[in-house]
Amino acid sequence: MRRKITTVFLIFGVLLILLSALWMVGSTLAQDRAAQERGEILEQMRLLMPAPRKGAPDGRSDVSLPRLSLEGDDFVGILEVPRFETDLPVCATWDADAVVDFPRCYWGNPYDGSLMIGGSDGRGQFDFMNEITEGDSVFFTDVTGLRFYYRVSEIRLADGVSFEALSVLDADLIFFARNTYSLDYTVVCCTLA
Repeated sequence: MRRKITTVFLIFGVLLILLSALWMVGSTLAQDRAAQERGEILEQMRLLMPAPRKGAPDGRSDVSLPRLSLEGDDFVGILEVPRFETDLPVCATWDADAVVDFPRCYWGNPYDGSLMIGGSDGRGQFDFMNEITEGDSVFFTDVTGLRFYYRVSEIRLADGVSFEALSVLDADLIFFARNTYSLDYTVVCCTLA
């Protein structure tokens, strides 16, 4: 009897290991596919957007960011983190379930210093979150070519993110991602440079 129970647990353990391996392979393939799609969208955006020029907040609030429609999605700009050679198209509409595909505008705009962007810490997106440091450069270029230059001013961990919690932070740009393994969020606050 004891031998049968041991065999059942052994088989169950092997099945769990196999399922975990399949999940990891599937996750890696999905991340690769999403990275390729982000690269293609980024290329198209750069072809369609005017040459970047210096942007500065002008106090416009409650203004929707201009949009560029590509392959069924609307994009508002490109987020760049040069230290990590990361350029990401930013989708216009917030959808927490779709941040694995593209970072998404959570709230606000760069014109009044209220821009918030949410994304994934998956490979090829905000995978640098555990290495970014205060002082790192960050750029956001809207689809009209206005390029805003920021410096990371603070990095914090949070149990959750909400407009109320993020809007009280002293920042002109905030981007965040849920940490896959710890299930908290890394929130990066940036100020105009």
